[in-house]
Amino acid sequence: MEDSSTMGKFKMVGSPQMSMNRLTWSAVLDPGTFEMAEALSTTDTLEVYKLTAKDFAQTQIESQHVLGVERWLPHDVLPGDTYECDADLALHDGYYQLVLTIDAHSPEAEMYQLRLSVRDGAFELAEYVESLT
Repeated sequence: MEDSSTMGKFKMVGSPQMSMNRLTWSAVLDPGTFEMAEALSTTDTLEVYKLTAKDFAQTQIESQHVLGVERWLPHDVLPGDTYECDADLALHDGYYQLVLTIDAHSPEAEMYQLRLSVRDGAFELAEYVESLT
């Protein structure tokens, strides 16, 4: 594994996609990086929060953590190359906020916020906010 000071920065490629209940995302290792990233040397995290309205006007929202997923770098990645990860989300009907962190343990980690709607088993990404960092 590489020292975090030599790790390159990973960036999201495109936007995350839903297929049935599977969320898929990919990231690229900055082409300006001098060293490759070895398999299992970094991890992406996905935190899922269920949002529940506490009043009719939906101005008071409660957030409850319901799922945490960690995905390790699946293979060696050379500068400029991409990798893909996915997570199966077994969620009940409702509205969810997802926080996806690329290269989670790096000081250069990038966070993304997604809104997900689940109704009658159909999963739909309602909103995607690019990097929060």
